[in-house]
Amino acid sequence: MSSGSKPLVPTLQGALSELQSVYEFAEVIGSISDIDELFWVMADSVASIMGLDDCVLYLRDGENLVQKSAFGVKADGTQISNPITILLGEGVVGTCAETGQAQHVDDVTLFPGYIPDQFSGASEMAVPVKFENHVIGVFDSEASAKNAFSARDVQFFARLSCIAAPRIYAAIQHGKLEDAVRFLLDERTNSSHLDKQSEGRVPLPGQLIGGFRLDRLLFLGEAYTVWEAFEDKLSRPVVLEVQTRGKSFSETTIDFVERAQVASQLDHNGIAEVYDCGKDDGWTWLSQEHTPYPQILGDFLNTLAHLPRLPEDYYRSVAGIFKKATSALGYAHSCGILHGNLSPNSMILTTGHHPHLIGFGRKNDGGSQKSFEADVIDLVRSLYFALTFRNASAEKYRSPSIFHHECPQNLETLCNEVLGEKCPATIELIEKRLSQWEKRPSGAAKGSSPKSWFKKKQK
Repeated sequence: MSSGSKPLVPTLQGALSELQSVYEFAEVIGSISDIDELFWVMADSVASIMGLDDCVLYLRDGENLVQKSAFGVKADGTQISNPITILLGEGVVGTCAETGQAQHVDDVTLFPGYIPDQFSGASEMAVPVKFENHVIGVFDSEASAKNAFSARDVQFFARLSCIAAPRIYAAIQHGKLEDAVRFLLDERTNSSHLDKQSEGRVPLPGQLIGGFRLDRLLFLGEAYTVWEAFEDKLSRPVVLEVQTRGKSFSETTIDFVERAQVASQLDHNGIAEVYDCGKDDGWTWLSQEHTPYPQILGDFLNTLAHLPRLPEDYYRSVAGIFKKATSALGYAHSCGILHGNLSPNSMILTTGHHPHLIGFGRKNDGGSQKSFEADVIDLVRSLYFALTFRNASAEKYRSPSIFHHECPQNLETLCNEVLGEKCPATIELIEKRLSQWEKRPSGAAKGSSPKSWFKKKQK
């Protein structure tokens, strides 16, 4: 080997190390469903991989660039310390976003319009986050010494940005979709709420019941409503279930209270903790654990069904939701407690799509396995609804891919086994299927089942 070829070994080692880092980075950000967590993990991971003292992720909002997550002095837990907004075209970050070109600044004092931030930087590099040739954000890093970044550093920084871009775009679109769904939910719920309000069967926003102030209606059912409420005595938010007032429901009041007493025995992070229950002026109520930005899964799905397209990571989110719900149901069964009426309306989605199950409270005193199995079947029926936006027909079952050809095969297989073929429904079966992620083959025709697609391929 000639002397000129000696640097090839460390170069190859460096390239392999970078390749491994890129792979690990893609794997990490691909496994996170919580949007806010995703942005913070990105900043932390990029800084860790490259050994940076400072890293800030900016997202574009019109003509502004907003600091979304950071590593270093700008990070205060999961909050940005002293956040700033940069206009498009201003400073290193704004120039990067406007031109769509990486910025490599060896001495920030020589950069026209340099914008100082908390980190006392002497040099800076910024790379655009691009999706489909549009700049949607910027990764930026400063160093305390001049000439701290090499051309290779900037190149690798840009490579990590390219890996992150599709996930960032999907997260942005998902956030917009959630905002739209939340708005539509509120509009629809408020409209249907007026009819029952006039009859005096359901409470009003702002009303006090049992020391709780009703703030936002989450679910409107025939037998009960679910509210985001505030408990004045303990100064805490709660989720409040209020039984619909009226003669037709009076006979269920005892069951309502007994169910609360049984459910209060459960202690699982996927089950809403029951705090208390009682009666006030004809209203029977049950207070439960509050979670940030709660949404009833059933209402969320009903609204989502009317939107023109689903989020890119929708089916993965569904699988994640039902994995957690399965764990919660398995725990309740291990305590000898049934749900008895499990449906998408029994699941409250929290930030990051973590489900909290409500409505438990039936003791399986007889120890009947059929009662447990009925709960599991209801869970799979709920999954079927999340995949198809339809209730599974008991008379004529149809595979989920008939309605949505993108449905992953493992989720469809689970529904087919339990609802179509009537296989024994167990927690173990659900866990097994949810852990086997399989995408629909790209050649599958819209509306076709896996079997019909397979036959076409064999011809």
